[in-house]
Parts: sequence; C-alpha cells; structure tokens
Amino acid sequence: MDCFVALLLAMTEFHSVQDNRNEATRALLVSWTSLASQRTTPWCKLGAIVTDGKRLPEPAKLLRMGSYILFLLSLVSIAFVAQYGGHEKHTFFGGEVLITGPLGLKLDFRTNWPWLGNLALFCASLALYMRANVVAGIFAAMALVTGVWFFAVSMVTYEVGSSMPDKVASFGLGFWLWIASMFGALAAAIQQQNERVERCDTEHSGSQT
Repeated sequence: MDCFVALLLAMTEFHSVQDNRNEATRALLVSWTSLASQRTTPWCKLGAIVTDGKRLPEPAKLLRMGSYILFLLSLVSIAFVAQYGGHEKHTFFGGEVLITGPLGLKLDFRTNWPWLGNLALFCASLALYMRANVVAGIFAAMALVTGVWFFAVSMVTYEVGSSMPDKVASFGLGFWLWIASMFGALAAAIQQQNERVERCDTEHSGSQT
C-alpha cells in the first residue's frame, strides 16, 4: 500500500513538472514571437535590417568598408609584371609599388605619376570618414583617372639610369583590386550623399507637418 501511494505521488509530481515545463515553453515562444515582430523593419529603409537587436551597416558604410578591404588585398597581390630590356621580367606586388612609389616619382615623374592615385584614394577615404561626400567623390574620381591612365599607357620606369620606360607585360589581380577599391570609394561617396539628401528631405517634410 505504501508503495502504491508513493507511486501515485511520484506520478503527480511528474505531471506537475511537465505542466510547468509546457507553460515555460509556451511563454518563451510567445515572448520570442513578440520580440521578433518588434525587430522587423521594412527593407526599404536605406537597406538597414534589424537582426538580433543590432542594425546592419547601411549601404554607404558597406561600400566604404569594401573599398578599404579591396585596397588592403591589393597590397598582397601581384600588381603587374614589367618587361625590362625586352627579355627580363620583374614582378611587382601592390605593397612594393606603394612603398617604392615616391622613389619612382623622383626617378621618372612623367611615367610614374599614376602612383599619385594612392594619395587621391587616401584623401577620398579620409573625406568619407569626415562625411565630406563631394570632396570624397572628387578624390575618388581622380584616383580612377590615374588607374585608367596607367592601364592605357602600360609603361613604368623602375631601373635607375634607365633611358626609357619599360613596358608592362601584364596586369595582376592586385591592379584590378586597386581599381575596384577606387570604384568602391566613389560609389560610397555617391551613396553617402544620397542618404544625407534623403534625411534632409525627411526632416524638412516633418517640420512642415
């Protein structure tokens, strides 16, 4: 008899625990559904999406970050291969070009001036950070001009005492990443300016109402 009573008590306690677990599960589901509905935001708000309570970066910020990453990747990639004397070839990495660029300007400015595109890109990145969007767009466009010019001319002087520039035999991945980083900076400047105009229009219309 005592064993039967103990068994009944154990079964009653088990069902009570199960009920409590079911109630806790239902409460958790309700709270999660309510929280998820509060975190839902329209996709049209400048591409900003709410996930786990954190706003993902807006398009301008993504473009800006992408430009930085592309430039850093270009430094560890082959920029171009120069042909010296018609036979010997020399491979240049992006980081090597960035470091030795000032010496190249002193060696032959007329040929190596496209290196200044790095300075223009740096100024564009700084202007983007300071939200000077028009200035950033101008510098990014200038950087693109230097890159396109270098691709069109395909000449470089890197040998001291060389009487004439050497031909670029081929362009590597680093060069295209460099160009892509310039496009990213220009796109970020345009997008950042568009977002500023949209915010100003929204604030102006809100003040009128």
